[in-house]
Amino acid sequence: MSTAPIAQGSVECRRVSLLRASSVGSENPPALTIEVHEQIGEVGSLSLNEARQLHSRQAAALADALLASLPGGTVDALLAELMRRRASLLSVPLR
Repeated sequence: MSTAPIAQGSVECRRVSLLRASSVGSENPPALTIEVHEQIGEVGSLSLNEARQLHSRQAAALADALLASLPGGTVDALLAELMRRRASLLSVPLR
């Protein structure tokens, strides 16, 4: 795995290289390229419902791609890391 910034105009671009899942029989997991280029503000004004739908569609597409290509252990570790980083947003004092 490697991670490196790439100069692309005035915006820093980051490339992350990961291992693909192993083949099972004749099934080969696809190689994967994820492009994150447009900023959310560039899609125009969205209602709350439209924004929710957009985020849901993007999350489902990303999940489908990652699950099809990454090893299960990497997916599990990614889920744990995302939850660890967002845990403070989800915690509520029990008073």
